[in-house]
Amino acid sequence: MRRLLILTLLAALISPAFGAEIVLVYPRTDSLGAVIEYDAALDSTFLLGRVLPPRGELVINGRTVALTSEGAFLAWLPIRRHPEPEEWLLRFQAVGGDSATLRFPYAFARTTKSVDTSAAPFSPRVVKIAATNAQICTVPAGSYFVFPELGCRMVATDHQSGFFTVRLGDGLQAAVDERWVAVEQDSQLPPAMLRDGYCRSPSGFSECVLALDRTVPWFAELVDAGTTLQVTLFDTKAALNRVRYELDDPLLSQITWTQQPEGVVLRLLGKRAFSHGYSIAYVNDSLRVLLRGASSTGRGLKGKTVVLDPGHGGSATGAVGPLGTKEKDVVLRLALLLEKELKRSGANVMLTRRSDDDLGLYERTDLARQAQADLLLSLHANALPDGENPLTRNGSATYYYQPHSRAAAEVIHCHLLKAAALRDDGLWYGNLALARPTECPAVLVEVAYLIYPPEERLLRSDDFLRKLAKGLARGVREYFEIP
Repeated sequence: MRRLLILTLLAALISPAFGAEIVLVYPRTDSLGAVIEYDAALDSTFLLGRVLPPRGELVINGRTVALTSEGAFLAWLPIRRHPEPEEWLLRFQAVGGDSATLRFPYAFARTTKSVDTSAAPFSPRVVKIAATNAQICTVPAGSYFVFPELGCRMVATDHQSGFFTVRLGDGLQAAVDERWVAVEQDSQLPPAMLRDGYCRSPSGFSECVLALDRTVPWFAELVDAGTTLQVTLFDTKAALNRVRYELDDPLLSQITWTQQPEGVVLRLLGKRAFSHGYSIAYVNDSLRVLLRGASSTGRGLKGKTVVLDPGHGGSATGAVGPLGTKEKDVVLRLALLLEKELKRSGANVMLTRRSDDDLGLYERTDLARQAQADLLLSLHANALPDGENPLTRNGSATYYYQPHSRAAAEVIHCHLLKAAALRDDGLWYGNLALARPTECPAVLVEVAYLIYPPEERLLRSDDFLRKLAKGLARGVREYFEIP
């Protein structure tokens, strides 16, 4: 009986027509009989894949869909709304008489959740960050804006829907996912105290070390045209009376501070823009701020350390094109070509991976940090979520997050557009893990849309990848020529 059921389900998904086949790449149907759920707000979405043989007619829910010469398809179709689950029905008639059918159900995700009103009122508790690379959001599921260090402690005033509401200072609250914290028994946490310290200038850096009772959440930003690093130390009080300076410090002019309700606002004023990065860490009962100066190798790419990050890898395939092209493979080939171009100009080049390896996001940024990179460039090929039309949004895009990464992003994006000769999908400010490092300029490029058949065809071409590598190398070279 079980065998008969399995055979019946297989027959419902793919008709047993020899010589014709529909290979669906997206949406993914990982299990037989699974119902795909769409957001209730969507009225259209896309499907992509390929047919074998590549010639014939493909009809999806009564609409004829265009096929490329390789048999790839990308369809933008309306979602039919009914109370009961609907289905996608794909019928392919190959030239020569063979045919295939593929069908699978879909429904709309439920938007309402039951609320447990029996839970006891939450009593304030101290919570401690118990995972590396945790994030604090403005509100539950809001924007990430604080990235607390391991062991950082805060007072939680509420707990709902998997998030703790935490107090960052007088009158300022934020949210942290319950997965990132351990709950302690204490209900109160006195403010941290920021005390005296010193500044010095080791080779190529300016370093400021100020005594601090404990690690606290902090938020940093470059202001005043990049000449000031402003650091807000939440839930902190100032007991800062003396700071020792070095006369020959090449970067730092002075430190000022103000006491605000949310904490201490520390301002590190530079003699020029901090354009090469900075780092902030809690080390040995002290706040350590490291400001990075210009490379000792001067202008130009020669001697600079560039870390190239081929996105994804291993079990993380990334985007997949209609013909089955995997993002992880395309960007690795591109990285190896770009490495050769950059080495010809005298750069020291490091790749975060050289083979099909699993590698976490923060392992990649850690590699760049350990290498004291002058630039981190992450390479990707794009896709879209349900509800966005890939027939109208495609091309090349570049992302940055830190202000001191903007100049590199602009130059690299211009050269990427010239090399790819595709639609400009934009220069984006994006809160992405690979664009977030502060220690050096960090840029992420989406060279083309792998899910868009014309661009997938290009990305499968070594000639096109060589053009991209040469264009990106020109952008990197030009950036390091900026005074």
